Amino acid sequence: MSSDIDAVLGALTTDGLVEGVWQDNDGHIHSALVDENAFPELTAQIRSAPAAALLSVYASERTPMFTAVTPDSDGVLRASLLRRVGTGGHNSVCGPET
Repeated sequence: MSSDIDAVLGALTTDGLVEGVWQDNDGHIHSALVDENAFPELTAQIRSAPAAALLSVYASERTPMFTAVTPDSDGVLRASLLRRVGTGGHNSVCGPET
């Protein structure tokens, strides 16, 4: 997810199906699968979020958000969010954000 909300919203296409993922101010993660009819509502949710991402719903364009999904020695399952960079409608995974 990205804290550059303007860039996330700039990547929103004018039509189609997309999954929007955002973090609210309490740190909870939300998602919505929407088409262009619900883009205004999704935009409102994302605009007020500290971090967000747009994910493709098409299998050939989808990359997982999580890696490292094995329990640590203390038995806790931890995952690293991957930073996604989109250019020209294509997303690529850049590795964990530091």
